[in-house]
Amino acid sequence: MTDKELDEEIDKRISELRKKKLKLKLSLMIQPNYSIGVHGITPPKNQDLATQNENFCEIAEKIMKSGLKTFGWGGLLSNVQMFGQVKDLTPQDWNDFFNYRYYSDNEGNWVNIVVAIPDIFIDKQGIEYYLGHFQKSSASSGYAKGGYGKDFPINKFVDKKKYLPKEFIIGYFYGKFDKLEIHFIPNPEYIGIKSLEQQSEFFEKIKEDLISFKMCSVNDALIYIKTRKLFNLPLGDYFLQLSEYYDIENSEKTPKL
Repeated sequence: MTDKELDEEIDKRISELRKKKLKLKLSLMIQPNYSIGVHGITPPKNQDLATQNENFCEIAEKIMKSGLKTFGWGGLLSNVQMFGQVKDLTPQDWNDFFNYRYYSDNEGNWVNIVVAIPDIFIDKQGIEYYLGHFQKSSASSGYAKGGYGKDFPINKFVDKKKYLPKEFIIGYFYGKFDKLEIHFIPNPEYIGIKSLEQQSEFFEKIKEDLISFKMCSVNDALIYIKTRKLFNLPLGDYFLQLSEYYDIENSEKTPKL
């Protein structure tokens, strides 16, 4: 092995160790039932290519402070590549997660916003509401805006509001291709690191919008229950909760709460 090949192998192994360290950090920060995804930063119009990476990080900082503005139809899925719930991610999923690039500069550097969405939230009255449990997109490129999860409550919320609240952003990471480096910057506003009281207060602020967007139909919710155990509640008890929340006789009516 030549000196150059040896250096390349060392760099590669160091890079893999960094990824494993970041994977462990994210696994500790994000609850197992949270779905994660990435939004790739793209350059503003007329941006100087020589300063892209620095500007990308500035954009990421602004998104962490104000939320992710979305575009097009399809809500969250038009803007974020989802990889599934943390508890279901395979080593290959994590590898794809870290290597995902929607856009990179001339030197191969890129910046990704990391999104983390809980499948449920609990309001101040202790009532559980369903947001959605995403799966990894089957699309080889682009976003799965028309695929699995398009009818999830959080996706409808993002589609209507045209933004994803900053509380659902765990941070961002930027990669340097030439040095095989990945650096993660956490978001102090991320909902998953807040106290239960702070979480409830945040969800109270968006709950009315979620309700006005009907969250999900009763039939859809029952399908979710049959295919996945979402809560530690007996099916009958959860169905009664849905019955109180939705007008089952006429699903077109506004939810009762």
